[in-house]
Amino acid sequence: MNDTEVSKATGLVAHMQKLVNENSGLKAFVVVVGGPETKSAIEELAAKNKISIPVTFLPRGKQDPALARYKINPEAKTTVTVSRQNRVLANFV
Repeated sequence: MNDTEVSKATGLVAHMQKLVNENSGLKAFVVVVGGPETKSAIEELAAKNKISIPVTFLPRGKQDPALARYKINPEAKTTVTVSRQNRVLANFV
């Protein structure tokens, strides 16, 4: 993640955290379509913004088989999924 991508992701992830905090039963997680090189940026984003929702990266980046399994667009920089009672309410790409 470069600085611009981190900045964009920070706002979105912080907003998702706020929604989860304000709505009992609402869940969210963030998958960064980047490899291990994104780990430090993700950790810094979470620490600085008190993010408790799961934020992770794909170990093999755009080549990770999880993209196909979960129908995530490999060209999307970040996909955020919001669900309630095991039902997906929204995907933000």
